[in-house]
Amino acid sequence: MHNSSTEQSNSGTATVKAGKSDTGQPMYNIDQDENKVLIKSKNEADTTKGMLTDLLIRYDLGPLETKVLIIPPTGGAEKGIWWYYQAPIAKVSLPVSFRFKSVQQYNEDAQGLWHPLYQGKSLPEMEINDLRYVRYRSGFNLNKQEVGKYTRMLFNTYSRDIINMEVNGKIAPRIFPAEKWVSEVTRQRDKSFTFLKETEYDNQFDLTGLLKEDHNEVWLVYENIGHEHGYFPMEELCGIRIAGLSDGTTAINKKLEWDYSANLSGIAQKFTENGFDSKQWKVVPLDTTFQIPRKGNNLQPKGKQNALLTWYRAEFKLPKNDGKRTWRLLINASGNGFIYINGHNIGRHWEAGPQREFYIPECWLNLKEGEKNNITLGLRQTVNGAVIRAMEICSYNNDNN
Repeated sequence: MHNSSTEQSNSGTATVKAGKSDTGQPMYNIDQDENKVLIKSKNEADTTKGMLTDLLIRYDLGPLETKVLIIPPTGGAEKGIWWYYQAPIAKVSLPVSFRFKSVQQYNEDAQGLWHPLYQGKSLPEMEINDLRYVRYRSGFNLNKQEVGKYTRMLFNTYSRDIINMEVNGKIAPRIFPAEKWVSEVTRQRDKSFTFLKETEYDNQFDLTGLLKEDHNEVWLVYENIGHEHGYFPMEELCGIRIAGLSDGTTAINKKLEWDYSANLSGIAQKFTENGFDSKQWKVVPLDTTFQIPRKGNNLQPKGKQNALLTWYRAEFKLPKNDGKRTWRLLINASGNGFIYINGHNIGRHWEAGPQREFYIPECWLNLKEGEKNNITLGLRQTVNGAVIRAMEICSYNNDNN
């Protein structure tokens, strides 16, 4: 029975009139294996003849509701069972989460394999075409007069990428661009239609009190952010074109020779992979009570820059019998960089919001009971440093729906 009204319910009674059951022809049915089964031959006596009665059916139908009445072989309609579609009851599955009580910390260093950099050679020309951090270094000698003269380090890059620099073991203060922009790295709309000129110094540092007589060592982390979506910068190369010492901000007085390393020391030492021995790393406690927001700006912890880039590592095991859930990482931290799960890059962490949540692909997780998973973060320090306040692995709410 069907109620065709979209708004009104319908209830009442209906009578089904009995008809003749003996047609004199064989009757067949189909069983569960799709076989044709004879249930009555044409010569079989009709034992029900004269015994069929009318059926009085009481019904109650909601708007657009359809019901089927299943009547047993013996008995009337009152013994029948109504069948109708019922939406399955969703199985409620509360999210599972666990907080990290601590992480291990290590500051990026200048170790690793270095190669001479030919002046004006870009990263694509060195077969570095992906988004990553690249290191540069230079060693040079100065006399007393030069130490007092050169108070600036100027860089001319191809695409306005960000540089963090250390001089003789100390962080070089930034003059340009502004620290706020360096933390957020948003689009510079006023420069989106202009190429960088060879006399335009897009990264400038203050060397006051950092240089010394005789030998000096400088090394830096260059962040290949990736070009803007559209406009002229899409056609630009990336990397350092020229850099050197200056007594001002408009011209380089002493060009320096540089070496480069195609990867961070942490990448070369396989910090992101399982099985790495991090016993020498510093243990940093985390806040286990802070509710980590999924997105939003001005929520990151405030620290001080004490290195160019900082590594963090932590291990976790998934709860027993929870391998079929879908997992995510929640984090509250300062600093910009990349996040790795068992050696796989799952996304970019940006100090400026909104993202604080990262999906973890199941194919990169160790799901078996007792197996460890490794999470690694490499964060370039901003003016707020690279500080992790809280970190959590959590399942999504609708895993079993």
